[in-house]
Amino acid sequence: MARAYLNIMSYNSTGLNAVKSDWIRDTMEACKVDLMQIQEHFKKNRNIESFFKKSFPKCDSYVVPGVRSVGQDSGRAMGGLAQLCTNNLSLRKERVTTSQWRLQAQILHCSGGQRILWINAYFPTDPRLQSYDNSELLEVLNEVEKLLELCEYDDCCIGGDLNCDVRRNTGFVRTVTNFMERMGLVSVW
Repeated sequence: MARAYLNIMSYNSTGLNAVKSDWIRDTMEACKVDLMQIQEHFKKNRNIESFFKKSFPKCDSYVVPGVRSVGQDSGRAMGGLAQLCTNNLSLRKERVTTSQWRLQAQILHCSGGQRILWINAYFPTDPRLQSYDNSELLEVLNEVEKLLELCEYDDCCIGGDLNCDVRRNTGFVRTVTNFMERMGLVSVW
């Protein structure tokens, strides 16, 4: 009998190397993780796909490279996202294009016809102020809203590093929680 659920894990790696890759693989195996989302792998180079295939041979990977500021030709890239799906799942995956380097998305076509919109997010950092320039956060949230409105799916899962601790009373937290309420999203944190 097929399972009626998927185990999903999210990890901000703050850089990805062999040691962290080993830890992710071991954790996925020990916890029977089906879907892994990684934020801040910092990798920008041309062989990023081969790095993920070599590091995670039992997974199908969808990788978004890190980005550099305009005019920055070298040095560590910012961000970088990856979605890993274990090869033993019979899911068809459909990549969804986003205009935000802080987001990546796929539609997972499950057996029985259910479609899950799976979004991996890396939100800007909460500056822990009441009033601040929230333009970057609003750009990310607007792109999430577009994905939620334009994609065809039955359910969705948004995970990642949202940088939102709801115990804080900040403008950032209010913006994120208001967005979640308005879009009908429920936190499982």
